[in-house]
Amino acid sequence: MRDWKGVVPTIESLQPHGDDGRDRQLRKHQIEGYERAMLVVQGRADKNTVAQVTPGGGKTLFASIFAQVLLRAGFVTRVVIVVPRDSLREQMRDGFCDPVRGLDLAIVSVSSRPTAKDIFACAGYVTTYQSLGRGAKPHLDVLEGESILVIFDEVHHLVDDPEISKWVAPAKELADRAKHVLVMSGNLQRHKKERVPFVKYADGAATSNILYSRLDALEEHAIIPLDVDLQDGDTTFTHRGETHQVTLSTAPTKKAERGAIKTALKIYEYRDRLLTRAFASWLEYRAHYYHSQMIVVCEDQKEAREVRDYVQKAHRQFDVALAISDEPQAHRTLRKFRTHAGYDVLVTCQMAYEGLDAPWATHMVYLHRIRSFPWMEQATARLTRFNPDCGLPWEKQAAKVFAPGDKSWRKFVEHLRFEQSATYTDHIERALNRSAFARRSDFAPLAAVPTVVELGSERGLPPGPVQAKIRELVGKYRGLDQLPGEQLIQIAEDMLRASGES
Repeated sequence: MRDWKGVVPTIESLQPHGDDGRDRQLRKHQIEGYERAMLVVQGRADKNTVAQVTPGGGKTLFASIFAQVLLRAGFVTRVVIVVPRDSLREQMRDGFCDPVRGLDLAIVSVSSRPTAKDIFACAGYVTTYQSLGRGAKPHLDVLEGESILVIFDEVHHLVDDPEISKWVAPAKELADRAKHVLVMSGNLQRHKKERVPFVKYADGAATSNILYSRLDALEEHAIIPLDVDLQDGDTTFTHRGETHQVTLSTAPTKKAERGAIKTALKIYEYRDRLLTRAFASWLEYRAHYYHSQMIVVCEDQKEAREVRDYVQKAHRQFDVALAISDEPQAHRTLRKFRTHAGYDVLVTCQMAYEGLDAPWATHMVYLHRIRSFPWMEQATARLTRFNPDCGLPWEKQAAKVFAPGDKSWRKFVEHLRFEQSATYTDHIERALNRSAFARRSDFAPLAAVPTVVELGSERGLPPGPVQAKIRELVGKYRGLDQLPGEQLIQIAEDMLRASGES
């Protein structure tokens, strides 16, 4: 196998450059990653390095810089990267091999058992937790005699209990064999009784060597502030023989809110109105700036197909792609969508939840019923990555999400005003694998009528008088609700100022 030792790169030589050939500044955590890697090489750091990087903050470049230093210094001879799903496997490989990052690392993507032939002339390979879960032995065999760096991406997918996650034991076998372990995630905190492997805890909270928060990323213009457009609705459904009428934003209990959300997402009148508003905003943005992309995140594959058909019929001028696990070309579709020349609209389910690098996407319709903050943050982060190649300055780039106006989404909007916390207690596997709503067949959604629109952003929801004026105007003037959110807010503020109410 090839020896990857060579001259240890300087921090300046690792700066990425854009399409214009100009160097771009490394982010705070990427510089800290380089410094931490130098400490590792010098034997002045623990075996594990833990990095918590807000989604969209540039985690792949951080990892590739870290690996580059360890490989060139001869501290390790191979790198093994483990990711949560197949769609991320190829994306991570492409990130490590991207020439604009100033790297010279050949990384191969391995879908099953790695072989010596796979990595003979490569610095290492990318695999998945699912593949590793079949057993660590094939990996240990092919890496015999090698000094390895193991990178666990989105490590929160592991739970420190083999009965809960079959991936943990082989992951620990691989880590035991490693000379150094780098673990990365946007969220290191799990359920109160569960701890993420390879992470130290102090007073019950996860600790990290490198932290790059949402606030850090916003201050460095690494991500775009998220604007949220929430559509309220009055819903009617039956459950256990009783009829319930619930407004999304004022549901009296969690159970009522869940039933109202589930109903709204199943009723065409509500769903189509939300889609219409989102596409009106997106079309205006494209007309003024550039041909950005739209993502629609659906609840399940059946609904994804329905939404794809609706969008194709309503907007025949666009190239609409469907990326769901039942589609044999799903990974190829995602790969194409990531490029500027790719599809205009991507309709998907969980494939867009985590890790999808879509720099040209600016708008999203969130039609999923999960309200876990880590889940929502990962999904919406598909839009927030700063795109240096679109020709617009940071201030002009958009990240707009259109979603149901339930209490949980309102709380999430308020949460966006603050730096990402490390105290989450949501359990993503539970949210993924168990329905948050009644599975009983006596749940029957009857109607969902869209009502008022509320607008929020990183700065939270606008003041009450502004929201009230927006509701008044939308109810009074037909078609006004098709205006972009920021324009509605401006109109409401101007009217309040003119009347002396503000």
